Amino acid sequence: GAAFLRKENPLKTFCLSLLSIRSALIFSSSAFAQAYAFIPNSGDDIVSIVDTSDNSVAATIDLPEGSRPYAAAVLPDGSYAFIVNTGSGTVTVIDTSQISSLPDDLIETTVTVGSEPRGIAVDPDGDYVYVTNYASDTLSIIDTDSYQVSTVEDVGTGPWGVLADPDGDFVYVVNHLEDSLTVISTNSTTTVSDIGDGPVDLVHDEDRDLLYVTCNEDDALAVLEITYPDDDEDDDEIEVSMDISIAVDSGPWGVALSPSNDYIYVSHATAGTVQIIDADNYDDILSLTMDAGLRGIASALNGDTMYVAGYETDTVYTIDMDTQTLSTSLSGFDAPVAMGQFIGGWPPDAPSDLE
Repeated sequence: GAAFLRKENPLKTFCLSLLSIRSALIFSSSAFAQAYAFIPNSGDDIVSIVDTSDNSVAATIDLPEGSRPYAAAVLPDGSYAFIVNTGSGTVTVIDTSQISSLPDDLIETTVTVGSEPRGIAVDPDGDYVYVTNYASDTLSIIDTDSYQVSTVEDVGTGPWGVLADPDGDFVYVVNHLEDSLTVISTNSTTTVSDIGDGPVDLVHDEDRDLLYVTCNEDDALAVLEITYPDDDEDDDEIEVSMDISIAVDSGPWGVALSPSNDYIYVSHATAGTVQIIDADNYDDILSLTMDAGLRGIASALNGDTMYVAGYETDTVYTIDMDTQTLSTSLSGFDAPVAMGQFIGGWPPDAPSDLE
């Protein structure tokens, strides 16, 4: 396991799991007039902005040639979206308030990060954005006010998925090339080894204090247990340890939770399926067949729909979470990857009708 001191620190102001962000947005969805999915098309350097109310493409953003957009995340208030460009080692910042007027350039700024960035997470207050740099073995932290970048050097080899502890004390990074999880606090970093072969993505289950990690090369979903200290303990320590490994279909890639945390959704790059696993009974697994090459997966803000990127078929699939069935297949994309929580919403005073 890995132990850390839990205390008030600067990291706490900008650490929260993607699940916590996702849940907070979902349960406050009545405060949002519009929700969009930002789909990075790595094949043609275009970001497609999908209106989740009717699944139409409301706008597109052309990025410089060779950008290879890979991942996306949206600030909790919906004001800005961040696109990770793995080809150029940059993050593109999109001013979402301009979407309705469709100007020539929706780009606020472009931030340089590390080499071959892949994963992204946003803190709940919208103050910081976290980006894993796969080829430079670092974590970039972007200040969303100044767009200044700080770098955490002490992560593992091939960092990919990233999220943070719901209490804001720790950031978790999975390292694809060394089969490990790095736990980062303000004062230190520690590695949990041998979590499974080729980890890619992860999500936090707040109800059960668990991390679910897709392990692409051994066809497994790793379950890691987070142990928090008792409230009356003097030293606040956290321990992360391997619990069990769940056998899943071949090539697990993305992972997400239903808004209620009752079901785990796993996309599979090789098998071309999305498996829906009962979080209270890992033997209860439903498989939905789509096509090979599935990548990122995230839930819409209304809590009804799960979106899945079809990299090899240039498609985005939607799953009805109430019926647990494949709903629609959206075409017109180009090698979408869509790592991260790529769906966000906007306050009621923002325009809700795009021309």
